[in-house]
Amino acid sequence: MDRDMERSEKIISAIKQNGFITKDNTTTYIHYKDEDRGIKKIDYKFEYPDEAIDLLTSLNMKCSAYNSNGQNCTEDCKNLNRWPVLKARNIRYQVLSFDRKDSI
Repeated sequence: MDRDMERSEKIISAIKQNGFITKDNTTTYIHYKDEDRGIKKIDYKFEYPDEAIDLLTSLNMKCSAYNSNGQNCTEDCKNLNRWPVLKARNIRYQVLSFDRKDSI
């Protein structure tokens, strides 16, 4: 999450450098209270495309070394395949509003 906050700081800084201000607290984030709920229960329309799931769960097999010998070249490669985020515990977000410093 620290990396995400660093990215947010860079985006916020760029917006401010281009003539905008915010009164919102830029160092906080929001998360769901019931972190074990599935995203689908929060947003019933939420859906991962099958292609995305297939790609994420088989990333280790995309390596050229894997394709040539049918195995992963290092133990780390086995960690490449991942399931997408499905629980609310992995979601943090920021909502900020900006105003132009000098009105047009």
